[in-house]
Amino acid sequence: MKSAADDDDMLDGSELLYFNGIDGDTGQYALPPMTGFQLSSFIRQESQPDNLAELRFRYEESTKKSMGVREGIDPKQLDQTGWGVIFPATTDPAVKEALSGLLNLRRQQAGQFFKIYEGGDGYRPNESKSQ
Repeated sequence: MKSAADDDDMLDGSELLYFNGIDGDTGQYALPPMTGFQLSSFIRQESQPDNLAELRFRYEESTKKSMGVREGIDPKQLDQTGWGVIFPATTDPAVKEALSGLLNLRRQQAGQFFKIYEGGDGYRPNESKSQ
Protein backbone atom coordinates (compact mmCIF):
# COMPACT_ATOMS: atom_id res chain seq x y z
CA MET A 1 0.00 0.00 0.00
CA LYS A 2 1.28 3.46 -0.90
CA SER A 3 1.51 6.02 1.90
CA ALA A 4 1.62 9.79 2.01
CA ALA A 5 5.31 9.46 2.86
CA ASP A 6 5.82 7.70 -0.47
CA ASP A 7 4.27 10.70 -2.23
CA ASP A 8 6.65 13.02 -0.37
CA ASP A 9 9.60 10.93 -1.55
CA MET A 10 8.50 11.43 -5.16
CA LEU A 11 8.78 15.21 -4.84
CA ASP A 12 11.99 16.15 -3.09
CA GLY A 13 11.29 19.87 -3.47
CA SER A 14 13.74 20.45 -6.30
CA GLU A 15 11.44 19.69 -9.26
CA LEU A 16 9.68 22.60 -10.90
CA LEU A 17 5.93 22.75 -10.36
CA TYR A 18 3.68 24.38 -12.96
CA PHE A 19 0.56 26.24 -11.92
CA ASN A 20 -2.81 26.94 -13.45
CA GLY A 21 -3.57 30.54 -14.33
CA ILE A 22 -2.61 32.36 -17.50
CA ASP A 23 -1.86 36.06 -17.88
CA GLY A 24 -4.36 37.22 -20.52
CA ASP A 25 -2.02 39.85 -21.98
CA THR A 26 1.08 37.67 -22.34
CA GLY A 27 -0.32 34.14 -22.61
CA GLN A 28 2.31 33.07 -20.09
CA TYR A 29 1.78 31.51 -16.68
CA ALA A 30 0.63 34.11 -14.14
CA LEU A 31 2.96 32.48 -11.58
CA PRO A 32 6.16 31.03 -13.00
CA PRO A 33 7.17 27.43 -12.38
CA MET A 34 8.99 27.03 -9.05
CA THR A 35 10.16 24.31 -6.73
CA GLY A 36 8.06 22.89 -3.91
CA PHE A 37 10.26 24.63 -1.35
CA GLN A 38 9.78 27.99 -3.07
CA LEU A 39 6.03 27.38 -3.30
CA SER A 40 5.69 26.50 0.38
CA SER A 41 7.50 29.69 1.37
CA PHE A 42 5.33 31.70 -0.99
CA ILE A 43 2.11 30.15 0.40
CA ARG A 44 3.16 30.79 3.99
CA GLN A 45 3.77 34.39 2.93
CA GLU A 46 7.32 34.17 4.18
CA SER A 47 8.33 35.95 1.03
CA GLN A 48 8.37 35.62 -2.68
CA PRO A 49 11.28 33.60 -3.93
CA ASP A 50 14.32 35.86 -4.13
CA ASN A 51 14.77 34.83 -7.71
CA LEU A 52 11.12 35.15 -8.79
CA ALA A 53 12.03 37.56 -11.59
CA GLU A 54 14.82 35.24 -12.71
CA LEU A 55 12.46 32.25 -12.61
CA ARG A 56 9.93 34.14 -14.72
CA PHE A 57 12.60 35.23 -17.18
CA ARG A 58 14.13 31.74 -17.48
CA TYR A 59 10.72 30.17 -17.99
CA GLU A 60 9.65 32.73 -20.59
CA GLU A 61 12.94 32.35 -22.45
CA SER A 62 12.64 28.56 -22.46
CA THR A 63 9.10 28.65 -23.87
CA LYS A 64 9.44 31.63 -26.20
CA LYS A 65 8.39 30.88 -29.71
CA SER A 66 10.52 32.35 -32.45
CA MET A 67 9.23 35.53 -33.96
CA GLY A 68 11.70 35.10 -36.77
CA VAL A 69 10.94 34.80 -40.46
CA ARG A 70 9.80 31.61 -42.18
CA GLU A 71 12.31 29.17 -43.53
CA GLY A 72 13.58 30.21 -46.94
CA ILE A 73 13.13 33.95 -46.26
CA ASP A 74 16.28 36.04 -46.03
CA PRO A 75 15.85 38.28 -42.93
CA LYS A 76 18.19 40.84 -44.47
CA GLN A 77 16.01 41.35 -47.54
CA LEU A 78 13.11 43.71 -46.78
CA ASP A 79 11.39 42.81 -50.05
CA GLN A 80 10.98 39.33 -48.52
CA THR A 81 10.47 40.14 -44.82
CA GLY A 82 8.64 43.45 -45.00
CA TRP A 83 8.90 46.66 -43.01
CA GLY A 84 6.37 48.84 -41.26
CA VAL A 85 5.92 51.73 -38.88
CA ILE A 86 3.15 52.43 -36.37
CA PHE A 87 2.38 56.09 -35.75
CA PRO A 88 0.10 57.42 -33.03
CA ALA A 89 -3.36 58.14 -34.41
CA THR A 90 -2.79 61.89 -33.98
CA THR A 91 0.79 62.17 -35.21
CA ASP A 92 2.01 65.65 -36.04
CA PRO A 93 2.63 65.81 -39.82
CA ALA A 94 6.06 67.30 -39.06
CA VAL A 95 7.14 63.93 -37.61
CA LYS A 96 6.20 62.13 -40.82
CA GLU A 97 7.95 64.82 -42.84
CA ALA A 98 11.10 64.43 -40.74
CA LEU A 99 11.02 60.67 -41.39
CA SER A 100 10.13 60.96 -45.09
CA GLY A 101 13.64 60.05 -46.27
CA LEU A 102 13.65 56.83 -44.23
CA LEU A 103 10.06 55.99 -45.19
CA ASN A 104 10.81 56.43 -48.90
CA LEU A 105 13.92 54.26 -48.63
CA ARG A 106 12.03 51.51 -46.78
CA ARG A 107 9.16 51.72 -49.30
CA GLN A 108 11.66 51.07 -52.10
CA GLN A 109 13.38 48.26 -50.19
CA ALA A 110 10.26 46.45 -48.95
CA GLY A 111 8.04 46.98 -52.00
CA GLN A 112 4.66 45.29 -51.55
CA PHE A 113 5.55 44.41 -47.95
CA PHE A 114 5.83 48.04 -46.81
CA LYS A 115 3.09 49.27 -44.47
CA ILE A 116 2.36 52.47 -42.54
CA TYR A 117 -0.15 52.24 -39.70
CA GLU A 118 -1.60 55.68 -38.99
CA GLY A 119 -4.88 57.41 -38.21
CA GLY A 120 -7.49 54.80 -37.25
CA ASP A 121 -4.95 52.02 -37.80
CA GLY A 122 -2.33 53.78 -35.67
CA TYR A 123 -1.79 53.66 -31.93
CA ARG A 124 -4.61 55.28 -29.96
CA PRO A 125 -4.07 56.70 -26.45
CA ASN A 126 -4.80 54.26 -23.60
CA GLU A 127 -4.95 51.37 -26.06
CA SER A 128 -3.42 48.12 -24.82
CA LYS A 129 -1.44 45.89 -27.14
CA SER A 130 -4.22 43.29 -27.16
CA GLN A 131 -6.72 45.95 -28.30
